[in-house]
Amino acid sequence: PLMEDYAGILGIQIRNQVPFYATKEEPDIGGISRALYLSPEMVKGSLKEKGKLSGFHLSFLEAKAKEHAELGNWKAVCALIAVSIYRTILFPNQRSFVDINAIRLFMQRNPIPTLIGDVYYSVHNRNEK
Repeated sequence: PLMEDYAGILGIQIRNQVPFYATKEEPDIGGISRALYLSPEMVKGSLKEKGKLSGFHLSFLEAKAKEHAELGNWKAVCALIAVSIYRTILFPNQRSFVDINAIRLFMQRNPIPTLIGDVYYSVHNRNEK
């Protein structure tokens, strides 16, 4: 399947989007703050290191989503849940930890190339055995 096929299955428009590209640079605090509807101070104080990657504990994002739900801030709730889902589906390597790669991908709003990479890797792994 091609990128367009996955986009059609998932209902995501990709025509004018730049595909996901990995960089060694982490997103800045301000960008993460805007994407997740958290204050820059909250982001800076809550980013943790796990292995060689920084990110948030899943419990932190869940707690913030609950706080925003109580306030009726549904854009923030959706963003926090969505980044948690990106972690669960696309980057399940760290248990209960949303690493910077999931956050970066969420900020770009185009999961298709990474999903394709994961599918091809899985197929390759299965055929290797």
